[in-house]
Amino acid sequence: MSGASLSPRPARPASRAGGGGGGGVGTWLSVPPPPQPRSPPAMPSQMEHAMETLMFTFHKYAGDKNHLSKEDLRVLMEKEFPGFLENQRDPMALDKIMKDLDQCRDGKVGFQGFFSLVAGLTIACNDYFVLHMKQKGRK
Repeated sequence: MSGASLSPRPARPASRAGGGGGGGVGTWLSVPPPPQPRSPPAMPSQMEHAMETLMFTFHKYAGDKNHLSKEDLRVLMEKEFPGFLENQRDPMALDKIMKDLDQCRDGKVGFQGFFSLVAGLTIACNDYFVLHMKQKGRK
């Protein structure tokens, strides 16, 4: 025979935690590896920071009630979007915004409504930016 041992061997489990083929007792036991030191948390990306800013801003004005009243929305618009209400030609602009965002008609705007407002304003600003850049490129 070509070097094969005829001595009986103990049966081994189908999968061994230790891996490798040492055959010693340590390879048959399931011993977890030592804990690895944690690396410091990575800095948030710009998008993660933007998301965090949106959440914190909403809750800053909503408080514990977790929604914005019309007055909360007015204060938020004045402080976070200075000039937006001032530049509106329509004195009913805030009422119209509130009506659009208050889908349940309960006088409350939740985070989803707030986010819709920010998204709408961002889209309008982007449209203006793209138009301005196209005009600038034509000169």
